[in-house]
Amino acid sequence: MKKHCSCMAVIMMGTGLTVLLSGCPSGSVVDASGEYEGTMGSIGNTDCNMRMSLTQKSMLPYPLGNYIAGSVTFDLMCISDAADLGLDGLPEVTIPLIGKWSTESTGAIDMGVDTSLLQLPFTVAFKCVGTGVDEDSDGKMDAFTGDYSLGVTIPAADSEGEDIPLDIGNTFAVYPVDAAY
Repeated sequence: MKKHCSCMAVIMMGTGLTVLLSGCPSGSVVDASGEYEGTMGSIGNTDCNMRMSLTQKSMLPYPLGNYIAGSVTFDLMCISDAADLGLDGLPEVTIPLIGKWSTESTGAIDMGVDTSLLQLPFTVAFKCVGTGVDEDSDGKMDAFTGDYSLGVTIPAADSEGEDIPLDIGNTFAVYPVDAAY
């Protein structure tokens, strides 16, 4: 029993020393907070306007400093084939986002929202996965590029009809509003 306790003490001291020397994982080194504009690809491969508003409390300790919240705004008619489905006049939409910087891959950001669990008359699933970069080493994100996917289910106009699904995916690129890109 005494030998078993000695081994456990050595293991515990070794683990503690390892954590002490290596430290806790660091938080995000790039702040994604800001207003961004850019483009997103559409079903017809045209570029459509896209805006993102992001907030990050990067000064908070890990892991809280890695989380990002915000919204994305785009014209649903521009990116989709909604007009072909008889859905003329769909509005510009703003979708809330929540996500975080990856701890495994430098610069990787994974954000999205899924409203299927909410009791709404429609469902929206939006996801954007990409890379945020700080090109001038000032600690602020200068570009966020990657891929997005959007799934929207619009309920039928009457009880006899079928719901209309829109499934879209393509690339996006946004840059700070105050930057000259």
